Amino acid sequence: HGTGCTLSSAIAAYLARGMDVVEAVASAKAYLSRALQEGAGYALGGGDGPVHHFAGVWRWTARDGSGTSRIRMSDGTPRGDHHAG
Repeated sequence: HGTGCTLSSAIAAYLARGMDVVEAVASAKAYLSRALQEGAGYALGGGDGPVHHFAGVWRWTARDGSGTSRIRMSDGTPRGDHHAG
């Protein structure tokens, strides 16, 4: 479902930023945990929600019957609409 790929990519990214292995793994786990927690509320497909790779950067704040989700930055400023389909 993407969690392993996300974890390994996050570890590689943190290593590339100069972190040591222990710090990179801890930071990657924290990132993935937040991404899973914030993605859990999205009703996409069946089962659990997706990994929210942009957790902490933006969030969907509402969904209406048209399939439009309102995207807002973490500070609350509007970013635009995402149209499903």
